[in-house]
Amino acid sequence: MSELVTKKELLAKLKSELDSNSLNTYIFSYEAKYGLASRPIFTKTPQPMAIPYSWKYRKVKELLNQVASLLTLEESERRNATMVNPGLKDIVSIATTPTIYSSFQVLKPGDEAIAHRHTVDAFRFVVEAPHEKAYTVVNGVKVNMREGDLILTPDWAWHGHRNEGDSDVYFMTGQNAILIYWIGASFYENYEEVTGSKFEPILYTDREILSYFEGGLVPSGGPFTVRNPLIYYPYERMRKALFSLYEKVKDPQIVVDYVNPIDGGSPLPGMRINMRLIRPKSSTRLMRRTENSVFCTFRGEAKFELPEQKKEFKCEPYDVVVLPSWTQYRIVNDTEEPAILFSYSDEPVFRFLGVFREEQKSG
Repeated sequence: MSELVTKKELLAKLKSELDSNSLNTYIFSYEAKYGLASRPIFTKTPQPMAIPYSWKYRKVKELLNQVASLLTLEESERRNATMVNPGLKDIVSIATTPTIYSSFQVLKPGDEAIAHRHTVDAFRFVVEAPHEKAYTVVNGVKVNMREGDLILTPDWAWHGHRNEGDSDVYFMTGQNAILIYWIGASFYENYEEVTGSKFEPILYTDREILSYFEGGLVPSGGPFTVRNPLIYYPYERMRKALFSLYEKVKDPQIVVDYVNPIDGGSPLPGMRINMRLIRPKSSTRLMRRTENSVFCTFRGEAKFELPEQKKEFKCEPYDVVVLPSWTQYRIVNDTEEPAILFSYSDEPVFRFLGVFREEQKSG
């Protein structure tokens, strides 16, 4: 016993000296035998720092409007409420997952959010848009904001937002900003500082973009030189696809991915984005995957059951749930109506690194 105590004391002293020289050693990052490894790095299964968490949209919206009442766009450039994972807040103050930043943003009537660009890939998923007078301009393409639409703002693409209507517009933003921050690849430019103008000129409309691709045509040059030229995915088409499969596929869960029409891959590098429909009075299988996922209940109601964590999250429209890598969960729809969920994750990162795994269980 005394030998063990002595060994522990010596190791504690050694750890202190290693720390003071910004060093570490294997036993402090792997084996907790002597009680000195607070967070082992090598674990039998993933032990993420992020935790499963849920945000109620009603509360997020309330606080977001308080932000908008105190700050002008001139003061803040964008007015949003970022969903911060409690397990990561002391590491990166805006991290929703270890790679993803997610927020809700508001455009008040008359708002003009000036154009900027960054090396972060991002999207806007529109949740409340009572009219079609709010829009984003992405590399010269005017995209009207309609509920359920997905709008991409790829890395280094100019983008700004305007609301020319008479009511508020709300959308969810997803970015790979945390990954870009970690690897030291963040660059940013303000359009006005570069060109002298606040907004880029409008060259195309969203419907023109769709009509070109339907005909197998792509105009030379312009905004179509980015990795994914299809920056606009209207909800009307996603809904049609979901309910077409609803009649043909008998699985409790129907998932449709947004894809890049050039290569069939994810619409933005490093992010898988999709919608899913959960049938009435049904649930998915228990599953877990090596990916960090964010879910937004878009239509209907859903419940996330996490048996290993002994947690559940009940979600109404626009409520958000984040599930870290290897979290076991199922999605339940107890209602008489289909539940439609928007979701995105960093699955492509795991696949690129060769560490993607998934597990499903019945019951």
